[in-house]
Amino acid sequence: MPPQRRALQEISGNSSRGPNLTSEQRAQIVALSKAGSKAAELATQFNVAPTTIYYTLQKWATHATTQDLPRSGRPSKTTPRDVRRLIIQARKTPKATYKTLLEEVALDPPICKDTAYRKLKGEDIRKFRCKRKPKIVRSTASLRLKFERRHRGRDRRWRGVRFSDECSVQINSGGDREWCFRLPDEAYRHEMVEEKSTGRPPQQMVWGQIWIDARGRVRRGPLVIMERDPDAPRNGYTSWSYRRALQQGLLRNYTEGDLFLQDNAPVHKAIATAEFLQEHGIQVVDFPPYSPDLNPIEHMWWMLKRTVHELYPELATIGTSEEDWEKFCSALKEAWKAIPNSYIRKLIHSMPDRLRAVRRARGYQTKY
Repeated sequence: MPPQRRALQEISGNSSRGPNLTSEQRAQIVALSKAGSKAAELATQFNVAPTTIYYTLQKWATHATTQDLPRSGRPSKTTPRDVRRLIIQARKTPKATYKTLLEEVALDPPICKDTAYRKLKGEDIRKFRCKRKPKIVRSTASLRLKFERRHRGRDRRWRGVRFSDECSVQINSGGDREWCFRLPDEAYRHEMVEEKSTGRPPQQMVWGQIWIDARGRVRRGPLVIMERDPDAPRNGYTSWSYRRALQQGLLRNYTEGDLFLQDNAPVHKAIATAEFLQEHGIQVVDFPPYSPDLNPIEHMWWMLKRTVHELYPELATIGTSEEDWEKFCSALKEAWKAIPNSYIRKLIHSMPDRLRAVRRARGYQTKY
């Protein structure tokens, strides 16, 4: 059979097979035929071949139906039992390859990968790329369950709990992936490719916190531009940098009795940081390791990058001079303020659902 014509290609005289007649059209053909219309006239009226008219009338005379009849096709090589064995093995070893799966099942007669794919797809089982999540061992899962049990009875609004975190924001990191209209064989045309820089773009470490106060109001601390430690071997961020951020962003608005939640980063667990928090009477939540899904502020960084990209698209080509970097830091602060309170409230109010997901996963990874 000649190949079907595709868009943007040379026009050919070959034509593909048209769609089947609908049940209503077949009923009309039968009715018109009984009224005296000839097959040639019906073929012209419905724009089909005369043989189609003959076949439709013959099917009505034989089966008294205008619906499609079941077609036999090629006999299936697999039995329902074979399909069940495939499903059981796929559920037993979900990360196995098709080759390993078929070797373990050892069907007789054997089937190919494409057949196994079709059979499993018919049962809504397909191979997906595994989601990447932090590694959680049994001891960590136990700590996560302990955290869930301790905070399960807290009210849904989670008033008085300050969620904090820091993030490294790169220039032009909030842009969406580019899409284009193209043909299948144009994937690598220059104008169809999304180009990425080979160098590492400049980045800035920032710190922030969000919470709901005792009166139910959504609050956020100022976005702090973290300073590098001048005494660090590589001029990096240390406990000194973190304590400077807490002085600027936490101490000025901390209310006695509030709980302070931070993750288990090394600068958070440093002795100097612990002494600083104790000295200022900051009550710290005992937070389980490898649990970004239990800290809703993690989603704020994605929103921050996206807001910066939307409000200040000209920063995508900014330089690294002192003046340009001041503009970038100023844009970060303005974008932080522009994030809606409704978004923050939604994040914090999701904590009961996050805890419930941890409980259902027995302490292991969740969708958050």
